[in-house]
Amino acid sequence: MSSSPSPGARGGPPLHVAILAGAVAGSIEPLVSFPFEYLKTAQQLHGAPMAATTVVAGAKAGARHGPLYVAREILQAPGARGWRSLYRGVGVVSTGGAAKAVVRFTTYDRVKNALKTPEGSLSGPSSLAAGLCAGVAEALFVVIPSETIKTRVVQSSLPGAQTPYGNGSFAVARELWAQSGFRGIYAGAWATLARQGTNAAVRFGSYSTLRNLVQGSTRPGQKLPGGVTFSIGAASGVATVYLSMPFE
Repeated sequence: MSSSPSPGARGGPPLHVAILAGAVAGSIEPLVSFPFEYLKTAQQLHGAPMAATTVVAGAKAGARHGPLYVAREILQAPGARGWRSLYRGVGVVSTGGAAKAVVRFTTYDRVKNALKTPEGSLSGPSSLAAGLCAGVAEALFVVIPSETIKTRVVQSSLPGAQTPYGNGSFAVARELWAQSGFRGIYAGAWATLARQGTNAAVRFGSYSTLRNLVQGSTRPGQKLPGGVTFSIGAASGVATVYLSMPFE
């Protein structure tokens, strides 16, 4: 859930600063949050009928279990490596996080500038459209392949898993390409495009709208306090999660 201001927004950072900060944050964030991402993916796989053996051998097909149950089964499985078991696939997500920020901010800035009025302002719908384009671009170039590889890495690392994939992101990517080529890497593309498009459109659109509303009540040239900027980012992040989760 990002609270980063949109690049070039009034009072926001310059584009190159936003790109650098986003890339650094995008690569570091998974080091903290990835265990939750791993458990979410494992839980989704475990809930699918075809994945009954991916968490607990002999589990009832389609059975639903909470994240604590899934975490316990993973950590107590034979050969488990403690907390490191919850970081399988973090490499591709960390790399993808940095690349995603570069694509997102660059695309948003270019589309935003193209949609500005002659006076230099950007309307709410235009900001939403720029965000949508940024989301589609990051999905096509980064998110879809990295999500596919991450999911396969998680799937192959779960106790009782019976998958044809090797260990590590590069091994999974290589085997996926050998088996299915482009279509294998871009499996689930439409759902991911919809999710990322909605994600970026809502994030940038709501952030820009809320920021402009709050900034309009301040003196010309006055910067918003850090706490206010954080609150605006948090609000836009919450809206983003709820509106994009169905595609997830």
